[in-house]
Amino acid sequence: MNGWGPSTPSPRCARRGNSAALAVNDNVPMNAAILEEYGRPLVMADRPKPAPGPGEVLLRVEGCGACHSDVHVADGDWEAMKKAAKLPLVLGHEVAGVIEANNARVGVPWLGWSCGACEYCRGGRESLC
Repeated sequence: MNGWGPSTPSPRCARRGNSAALAVNDNVPMNAAILEEYGRPLVMADRPKPAPGPGEVLLRVEGCGACHSDVHVADGDWEAMKKAAKLPLVLGHEVAGVIEANNARVGVPWLGWSCGACEYCRGGRESLC
């Protein structure tokens, strides 16, 4: 899925590589898989490109995974989540893309933190930390 989304990748989690300069079209909307109703199929739709807030970066998403947690949310399996989440909801949180400001290629994994120093982190496999 191609689109845009604000994110705050941790320097410990984001893997940066070389990427060619990319043209950015500010008029291109974000394409997203949207949960409009629990237990129903997701709807693919365009959304306005968001502006990043303080401490955030804008990513051009080149790939995004939907994991089993997303399936539970979409199916409405978790009552606490249904009470806390505001529909419509954009799902997916395992992202690979490019930071708009500097064209750095990054990966934003599911985890919110890793040590950054162990064998797994140094090898680019932070999810095993």
